[in-house]
Amino acid sequence: MVNKNPFGGEDMTIRALLASLALAVAAASNAFAADLSYADIAGKWSGINSRGVRIDLAIDATGKFSMNSPQASSSGVSGQAVIQKDDILLAFNNGKMNLKKVGKQLKGQLSFLNRESDISFDKQ
Repeated sequence: MVNKNPFGGEDMTIRALLASLALAVAAASNAFAADLSYADIAGKWSGINSRGVRIDLAIDATGKFSMNSPQASSSGVSGQAVIQKDDILLAFNNGKMNLKKVGKQLKGQLSFLNRESDISFDKQ
């Protein structure tokens, strides 16, 4: 179906017009989406994984983190957080956490000693 272009000039199809509009909206949305920063996640966090283990996490404004769990052998680990867009990676001896900031929480997966569990942190 061909319609007269409302802006003058040559004819264009409705599909071409809608596709152009959709691309413009997508480009504008991506232009305003900001990547996560260390400042967004800095602070003290308290969490519990799906196995019932409590974990305290502190992240500073440069991304350095320390983790402590009174119930687990992973107490006292530290390292450097890595942020890629909205993914947060915390790697430590025998494990790692892959997190995302969801509202006021950090949520994701904990892998420790080849065991996986979900984890959720609340900011303190």
